[in-house]
Amino acid sequence: MKKFWGLSIVALLLCPTILFGSFASADSTSPIIQPQNIQTRNQLAEYVDNINNINHTIDQTVESSSHIAATITFSQYLSFDELQTYISNYDVELQQIQLRGIMEDGTRVTIATLTDKGMEYTENLMYTQAAEQNFNLVGITDVYAYISPNQIDELSNDNLTYLVDTSGNDSGNGITAVNDESGATSSSVFPKSLTWELEELGLL
Repeated sequence: MKKFWGLSIVALLLCPTILFGSFASADSTSPIIQPQNIQTRNQLAEYVDNINNINHTIDQTVESSSHIAATITFSQYLSFDELQTYISNYDVELQQIQLRGIMEDGTRVTIATLTDKGMEYTENLMYTQAAEQNFNLVGITDVYAYISPNQIDELSNDNLTYLVDTSGNDSGNGITAVNDESGATSSSVFPKSLTWELEELGLL
């Protein structure tokens, strides 16, 4: 699995997805509503219901010893300490974190970074980058991670969790999981988070 060190910053003008490292957004042919089509709270609720149905299927059919790709969107902006506590409470293997930044003119930026060098290093890197690029770091919005199927309900019930999205593991021909924590298979991807939609609808 190819990885890139460093940081990626993109100003959010419409609703872009940052791809960083070896992962991709959910397949646009999926029968569920894709996040970029969500414009109302009813559409958001429908999307969440569909994802929860997928989560239930995965929880019932995938062995608990496997690990699946999940995008976890948070219900609020998290500090690094809050994220550290969150991942310590559950069986979560972080692959990437996304953060929200605000430029002086109010433009929203998304910062995406790997965490392989540790949380302290990542936090220092983020604040250094914020100072250099002259934006305010608001907090962590979502993560890409590998989780055990039997952790889905527990993660979903945490007050800090808005949605655990495992739809990237549903290829249409069955659910794909990895048997270790080394990485996802070619048909296992990380869906786009709901951060932008939550912000646009006044929920975040």
